[in-house]
Amino acid sequence: MVNMRFVLMGAVLAFASNTFAQNQPATEAQAPQAALEQEKTIPTPHQVVEGVTSRLIDVVKNGEKALKENPDQYFADVEAVMSQAMDFKFMTKSVMGKTYWKKASREQKKRFFRAFKGSLVQTLGKGMASFTGFDASVIPPERRH
Repeated sequence: MVNMRFVLMGAVLAFASNTFAQNQPATEAQAPQAALEQEKTIPTPHQVVEGVTSRLIDVVKNGEKALKENPDQYFADVEAVMSQAMDFKFMTKSVMGKTYWKKASREQKKRFFRAFKGSLVQTLGKGMASFTGFDASVIPPERRH
């Protein structure tokens, strides 16, 4: 009788190796082209910061008005922009600390995550709401050789 664990492990390995092979260039000659294609699809850190800054400025342009008229929507918009560049889960774990994170129940982690994320979003949102009529630009990084 065949051990089902080995059959399952073999199937997983076969699937993983097939998936890996599909994502690899067929020849070494294609490797540079594949690297260039990947570079085109992955934004640089500068592009990420520039995009998030631009979107955040768009959200907070009418911040004071939006905060008074529809605060829930305003904070949801701020959160949507922040979520594109911030790893809230990582930040939450870091703030809580490894020891307490491990000891906390699933429900405690969820509650702390919501409270921490909400606090960050509201602090930034309220702070930025009072800065109207400004522009910001992200200076490209210097190229070092």
